Amino acid sequence: FWYKNTTTTISGSVTSGDTAVDITAGIYKEVVTVSNSGKAFAYPKISVTNKSGGAVTSIIIRNTTTGRTFTFTGSVANDKALVADMGNFTVKNDGTEDLTNFSGSFIWLDPGNNTIEIEGKAQLNYVIEFTARYF
Repeated sequence: FWYKNTTTTISGSVTSGDTAVDITAGIYKEVVTVSNSGKAFAYPKISVTNKSGGAVTSIIIRNTTTGRTFTFTGSVANDKALVADMGNFTVKNDGTEDLTNFSGSFIWLDPGNNTIEIEGKAQLNYVIEFTARYF
């Protein structure tokens, strides 16, 4: 593979203004379009920081374009981050490996537009980073 010499970064937040999944539990989802300008799939690194004021016990990341879902059911403390490095197949909770609380799939980005859903307790801040790849 040939790699683009720049990294694409997309950031945002899951807030109570997003699509409600479970209002009683304060669970919402943010939908974002991520455009992979490469000609090959790319593995993103996705960081989700908990800003809810309490522990978050479920974070779900979906690529509805590919049908892949990444689910984390561990506890992420307030002001701490979950970092899923899809290319290296690692899941770190506040810097500590936490694969035991992961299920589903490590997701990738197809070439072109990908619809990504990030779901969890409001408020979560997220950063999606990836490098486009070419054959």
